[in-house]
Amino acid sequence: MGAVVAALRPAPGQLLLCDMGFLNALSLGWVTPRRAALAAGCLIASWFLYFAGWGLRAEFTHDDLMNCHRAVFYPLPRLLGDILVWFRPSDLYRPLPELAYRLFFNLSQFNLLPFRAFLTGVMALNIFLLYAFTRRLTSSRETGALAALLAARG
Repeated sequence: MGAVVAALRPAPGQLLLCDMGFLNALSLGWVTPRRAALAAGCLIASWFLYFAGWGLRAEFTHDDLMNCHRAVFYPLPRLLGDILVWFRPSDLYRPLPELAYRLFFNLSQFNLLPFRAFLTGVMALNIFLLYAFTRRLTSSRETGALAALLAARG
């Protein structure tokens, strides 16, 4: 047993992991639960933006033009009625996104950046909702953060 302890003992002049300050940060109180949660949130947000950030620079697709055309020329009262009376059959495939197309087309015409930023925010909100649901389901913040990290990859 003494030979094992002697083998694990560092040689003179060799730095230990705790000498470098990594483990001392925990004992000195530098890493609080609040700071750890903030660091995890920043990691998940930057991971998400790394994979979804290119979508902010995306241009019009044929699907965007088709949906925008239908949303702009469809009567607004009928569009709102299709959203509020959801159980009634509608001529539009997805009335709520059509309303978003109409709103952002009226605000910014053919500039897609505000609309793409809105959609990126919706995806980020979905990741947060997944974190909150998983944290509640498992009673573990770490599991919620892992689920959000996996969802941020897309």
